[in-house]
Amino acid sequence: MTDQLPGFVEAILGPITQGWKCTDDVFIVRFDNQPFAQAKTFATLGLHRHLLQSGEREYRQELLFCAWDDESDEALCRFLAQFVYNVILRDHQPLLRGEVVGPSSPLLPESAMTAVCASIPVVFDEQLTVYRETTPPTVFVWLIPIRTEEAQFIHQQGWDAFEERLEAANPDLLDFQRQTVVGR
Repeated sequence: MTDQLPGFVEAILGPITQGWKCTDDVFIVRFDNQPFAQAKTFATLGLHRHLLQSGEREYRQELLFCAWDDESDEALCRFLAQFVYNVILRDHQPLLRGEVVGPSSPLLPESAMTAVCASIPVVFDEQLTVYRETTPPTVFVWLIPIRTEEAQFIHQQGWDAFEERLEAANPDLLDFQRQTVVGR
């Protein structure tokens, strides 16, 4: 049986603009003008072939990471490849909604963002949430870049409290220099 997931993603995001090999069976691909004009989305393709486990539950996931066009493709791809290898494939554990990875060094050179938070990909078409042709279904996870103080806020107050701050402030989540939504 052939893998239909790439076609599913392209039907929603448009044609793949460029691709890079991350591991033997995981690729990183770029989609232009997604989720907005003058923005780009990097997605993993093939990560769903790895069964991820949290407790008794099994998961399949693909990751989405977005930026404005002026950010370096090389830096974005390098970050996502390292993230896949060092975070997901190392322990084969899924990212759960609201989970924070980091803080650490800046995600990109000269970036104010030092962590990511796993979220539902609400900036995309609703179809790009779950691919049901795998067992278990493949869930798409949007990695939202966040600042150190936001990561700390989520650890202390929880994802729901942070999500409320995001909704109130409506920040540009593709801006790697944006101000914090939680104060200092």
